[in-house]
Amino acid sequence: MDYRRWVGSVDLVSLTDGQRGVVPTAIFPTSSADVWREEFPELLDENGLIHPRYGSVALRSEGKLIVVDTGAGSPEGRLLGGWPRRL
Repeated sequence: MDYRRWVGSVDLVSLTDGQRGVVPTAIFPTSSADVWREEFPELLDENGLIHPRYGSVALRSEGKLIVVDTGAGSPEGRLLGGWPRRL
């Protein structure tokens, strides 16, 4: 899968920081297990867990690099642990 896109002169790179199984209602507390089983069974594994991908986006243009983190990261995440890195 390609995790890089160009938008005009901006290079967008998807950065992953892991993936882990969680109970869907832990992330979407106003939902219910019944709704997940009935409406989104293809997203559930055999234990009733979903596997969200944790990550960020790096934008590179005109010699500048910006990392945009839009939310909570993986509890085991180490994305920024090795910076600086070259993309």
